[in-house]
Amino acid sequence: MEIKNKKVKKVLISWLLVSSLLFSLVLFYNKDNKKCEVSAQENGTVICGEEIPIGEALEETFELSGSIRDELFFIEQLFSQQIETAETMIDLANQCDINKCQPVCHFVSVPCGEEGEMCQVCQAENCAGQICPENEIKTEFDKISEASGKIKNSRKKIKSLIDDKQWVWCWGWDCLPGEFKTKTEIIQEKLDKSREEFDECFLTKEGWEAVGRGESIGKILAPCNQATDAHFIKKLSKECEDVCEVNPESPECQECAKCKSDGNFVCCHIE
Repeated sequence: MEIKNKKVKKVLISWLLVSSLLFSLVLFYNKDNKKCEVSAQENGTVICGEEIPIGEALEETFELSGSIRDELFFIEQLFSQQIETAETMIDLANQCDINKCQPVCHFVSVPCGEEGEMCQVCQAENCAGQICPENEIKTEFDKISEASGKIKNSRKKIKSLIDDKQWVWCWGWDCLPGEFKTKTEIIQEKLDKSREEFDECFLTKEGWEAVGRGESIGKILAPCNQATDAHFIKKLSKECEDVCEVNPESPECQECAKCKSDGNFVCCHIE
């Protein structure tokens, strides 16, 4: 169990480190790009791409790690309770006393003497009294059995959180209809996509100088909610395109067009 816990903790630490690094990159990229944002908005229409799911990845990472942490904390509490229960059982065992047993006799007749005389002798069947506090010991033993069952259930829950797969839809002609993926796979894909989008959107000083000369298009990173509030034109996901194609004014389309996370970003350019 200790090895399993170390493995889980190692996975969680890796996720958190990657997530923290990406969040730091977001702040770094925006710091360099922010000075160009105002002039860009003044000179043309801001067009933004699909959401960069860094916020979703962070939220799902914290949710998953929180669920695993809760189960590990619960297991730790149960282990402590089992130790206390075992100590109680030892104390109860020390209370055992053979002198508390008084034989209960069942008298039987057996031959004795030389003339076939019969004698009554005692055959002890059980004790009147208890050598050990059996009821108390059984109560403590039941506590250990119950705690062991709960620990097994928590271990199954942790394994389920990490290994169980869920159906993920894929929209458009360039992907399969969908597939089963674990939560860790979904999070990792969002982190990888975010990293790629940040690298693609980030412009160095030389890149902005090229924009100034008209040799390339300027790009800026913006929080998704701010881009929506500023009425930037945001590219919809394939899923939302299918929903909004039927009726752009429908509540379903409006809901789908909202940012999926407060921590998501978009990469925008000016036309």
